Amino acid sequence: AARAQEAAAQAEAARAEEVASAAGADVEARAEDLQLAKTEVTKEESLHKSTEVETQQVLKEQKERELRKTEIEALLALFDGPAAAAAGAAEGVATFLTAEGAEKPLVAAVPAALALAPDTRSQFDNVVLSSAKAVFSDALAKTQAEVDAGAEAAQHARAERLGAWV
Repeated sequence: AARAQEAAAQAEAARAEEVASAAGADVEARAEDLQLAKTEVTKEESLHKSTEVETQQVLKEQKERELRKTEIEALLALFDGPAAAAAGAAEGVATFLTAEGAEKPLVAAVPAALALAPDTRSQFDNVVLSSAKAVFSDALAKTQAEVDAGAEAAQHARAERLGAWV
């Protein structure tokens, strides 16, 4: 009887050892799964951060393009406005023309032409302002194209940012 009890106890111990071994293997497998999940979360967070940075950069560039367009439109509006307003902004107009690579004689002539009321401008003044308007119109068209292209890029960047959490 003692031997039977001893054999039963040994069998029970063997089963307990098997259960403990299986539980240990299960714990190890779950620990590996947890580590893989943590690694995946870290990668996703990193992706989201980089996507956020890229999105902010694209949106910033788009805002700058829109601001430039607004500035060009404001300066262009001065050509047909009152002489006093145009004369006050002549420096900004000249700076813009210089930045756009306009010819120096045109840049030099624009402030004097802007200082005159539209009905008192000579033919030369009108030619000067027409040439300056052409520079502004070209810059505005180019900037508008950039704004349009940038709007699509900004929309795509926003979608990428939203998709980074999916």
